[in-house]
Amino acid sequence: MSIVLALLGGIVACGANPGLSANSAWVRLTPPGTATAGYLNIVNGLDEPVQLTGASAAGFGMVMIHETRIVDGQARMMHATPLVIAPHSTTEFRPGGLHIMLMRPQTELTEGETLKIELQFAGREALVVDAVVRGTPP
Repeated sequence: MSIVLALLGGIVACGANPGLSANSAWVRLTPPGTATAGYLNIVNGLDEPVQLTGASAAGFGMVMIHETRIVDGQARMMHATPLVIAPHSTTEFRPGGLHIMLMRPQTELTEGETLKIELQFAGREALVVDAVVRGTPP
């Protein structure tokens, strides 16, 4: 059973995955029917690297981990899984960098609501994160 703790600027989920946590989770509010992106920090407090292999979220038909990179002078989104998170490190998902792409929305998001995002790791239990929907970055 996960224990969910509210922190300044985001939500952390922990319990099922000791040593792994997430904070500052948020999802960008977009017009109804359009894809959006989620951002957070993943903290690996373990003595070993972990591999983020994917994500899912209720209300979205497809969820992927992407990274925005500049290729030949143009910004492009590239798949970023599996993503290795080093021991005792924090990996930041932010606009213009790593992000969780939430596609094929099946419901409308509203400002201030909480969206549960499940992060999947190789050989470990999933980590469920509560992300606040925001019209502007925190």
